[in-house]
Amino acid sequence: MTEEHNSSMNTWVGGRWDERTGRTCWEVEEGAIRLDLGPADWRGKQALRLQLDSGRQTGARICLAVLGPDEVTLGYITFAVDWVGANDMQLWLANFEPRGDAERWAEVRAVRMRCVEGGLWPTELTVGPMEVMECAPTWQVNESDTIIDMGWHPLMSKVDEWEVVAEESVIPVGEPYSRYSGPWITFGFHQGEKPGRLVVERKFGIDISDQSQLLAKMVWDKEAKVGVVAIVDGGHEVFLLRQARLSLEEGIGFTSHGAAWLTFGADLEGAQRLDSIRLILEEAEDRTMEGREVGMNLIWILLRRPTALDEAPVETVQVRLMNP
Repeated sequence: MTEEHNSSMNTWVGGRWDERTGRTCWEVEEGAIRLDLGPADWRGKQALRLQLDSGRQTGARICLAVLGPDEVTLGYITFAVDWVGANDMQLWLANFEPRGDAERWAEVRAVRMRCVEGGLWPTELTVGPMEVMECAPTWQVNESDTIIDMGWHPLMSKVDEWEVVAEESVIPVGEPYSRYSGPWITFGFHQGEKPGRLVVERKFGIDISDQSQLLAKMVWDKEAKVGVVAIVDGGHEVFLLRQARLSLEEGIGFTSHGAAWLTFGADLEGAQRLDSIRLILEEAEDRTMEGREVGMNLIWILLRRPTALDEAPVETVQVRLMNP
């Protein structure tokens, strides 16, 4: 049994309106739901944001499609119900298939969600408000941490945001690459006769006045050095990492599933605005020449703000081992 609620623009037709929560309850496998918008101009928008709550991780696969005049599909994306609880889903419009230029969003009429593969159990989602954003997506995961680059997720990450800084790079053979490879973003180049150097940069332009730290999680080729630097307040550099090299104990190469991910960060020292972040990959002079790909993998970058726990007193305890 479905019903339509007409009190706001965020009215999903095909689900069951819950007066208590002010949201739509959708039994996913029972049929599609849609949100009529039209017409709306999404040119200049960067991301679609949708609030979804799931009580169970069922694995159901859902196709979210943006429709234009005459029900033409302007773009679509498929995701799995692989979470429990609230999901602040933010999807880059540029990642919608088929890939196209921004002109396709000139006349949006509706958004439709339908199940394309059932879950292990019946799936029910609570669907909250939807909006399109002019700014890039960020994800606040708890009181202190906000992810600003979700490199491990193909739908949430956007590789094209990272650009090669040509004047700072030395690529010995062919062209450098930036791609989503497996469960993370990969940057790299092919070995040549001389050691190579790759610098990539992503522009952010976001307010960080209430943030205290910037952290990143990466892994890279064991015979290369990596630097990570944030450009803040019009040119000031804050280094998260300076030409760091993995030890053999930490990893056996950036392509290895057994390699150790390293988390590192820096204090923002009262910075007000994050302009950009640069990642610098440089082969060591004593590298082994194997004609291989030299690369680095990025899993996430996040901002951390102070919380009450930062000022909490630290208590110490003594532990006596009975059998040292």
